Amino acid sequence: MYLFICLSLSVYVSVAKAEVESRLSSAQTALMLQEDTIHRADLEHKEMLDRLTTLERTVSVLESEKQQLQVTSPCLSGCLSA
Repeated sequence: MYLFICLSLSVYVSVAKAEVESRLSSAQTALMLQEDTIHRADLEHKEMLDRLTTLERTVSVLESEKQQLQVTSPCLSGCLSA
């Protein structure tokens, strides 16, 4: 009887250990996926900031060019603001 109880406990512990290891592995995989998602989002955010900066510079240059055209050509002044 004692041997049966020991074997039963050993099987129970082995099954429980396997379940815990499986859950741990799943949790580690989920964590790796979350870290990868965060890394990609950070890269995308940085790229968007770079694009925004480029667009802001372009707008600034175009506004300066527009002002120069308005100063040098009064005829264009009325045409560009219309």
